Amino acid sequence: MNSGSRRTLFVALFCILLAVLPGALFAETTEILATGPDAKKGIPYLSPNVVPYFAVTYRTAHQESTASRAAAAPAEAAGNSAAASRSGGAAPAAPQSENDIRVLYTETEVAIYSSWKPAPCGSLGMLEVEQEPRVLFFQDRAGRSLFFVFPSSYPSPCAFVTTFINRFNYFLGVTQNSALSSFPAVLQIP
Repeated sequence: MNSGSRRTLFVALFCILLAVLPGALFAETTEILATGPDAKKGIPYLSPNVVPYFAVTYRTAHQESTASRAAAAPAEAAGNSAAASRSGGAAPAAPQSENDIRVLYTETEVAIYSSWKPAPCGSLGMLEVEQEPRVLFFQDRAGRSLFFVFPSSYPSPCAFVTTFINRFNYFLGVTQNSALSSFPAVLQIP
């Protein structure tokens, strides 16, 4: 191989590395809005209540197709109806599949329980409501409240929450406070 061929090969390999390396170094997870927003009443994690809220489910992009098929399985449907009957007919608050993230949003100010502990998510002022599944709570200055329900295996709840809140607040501003159209359809989580 002559020096011109080696140089061409080196340049080609270098270009391929430049194209591939940033994705590997700065990998992002893509979360897709899988269900919702669904209007409901009675926020789980609070004393019995009739507080209205919207619920959505996010699913990691590469799991979207397999999780959709799994959700339709009869055994899982039977398990969900059993859980609903145990909880007095309310839909289960836990994620629908093992990797789903649920977000509950209400414009009603929620009283903070003394059992909720600060969660280390930067300057957001998050509180941890439960550890299994992991439930984080956020309330903004206007009294709008968000509950985030993560599977225990989710690698970066704080990154999801930070990205979600930034996008959600942006859409709230653009849509003039319409919560129904403020849930981001796609989130790129760093």
